[in-house]
Amino acid sequence: RKCFPLMLENCDGTVKYFETEDENKCNWMMFVRPAKTFAEQNLVVFQHKQDIYFNVTRLIECKQELKVWYAAHYAERLGVKPLNMTEEDLQALDEEDSKFGCFECSRKFRSSAALQQHLISHDNDDIKDFDDDAGGDDEDFNANEEVGRKVDKQKGTFLHGRLTQGKRR
Repeated sequence: RKCFPLMLENCDGTVKYFETEDENKCNWMMFVRPAKTFAEQNLVVFQHKQDIYFNVTRLIECKQELKVWYAAHYAERLGVKPLNMTEEDLQALDEEDSKFGCFECSRKFRSSAALQQHLISHDNDDIKDFDDDAGGDDEDFNANEEVGRKVDKQKGTFLHGRLTQGKRR
């Protein structure tokens, strides 16, 4: 196993290195192998304040191996080069960008989570449009017939079930 050094720079400028070769002195992250190319990298390691973080950089499929490399600023402090992005990597990212499309406005997203977050904005637009049209004669709930759900205005959540005409039954 090739050594993957991790350094922690303290506020006073002193430096500590993590023991990443002895499993008795390190956690399971020591088993994450370094990426050799940008294309295979799916984690990035960096220091934030007094901690070292491994952050996901792209969608990781089930049973896909975790592969890590240093963030650019962290690599510079360690004296290693960040992984270079090739033309093929750029094309792969473009394809990945189009993986999750919004059916309402045709925008594209890299992850399902980003798409889900975006879809909330459409839901909020629907709620706003309904509130403007309905006059809001019920203080807690409004029925949104177009999208088939009730909206709890106090909590901002969607309640699924039979719709009424703007009143609780």
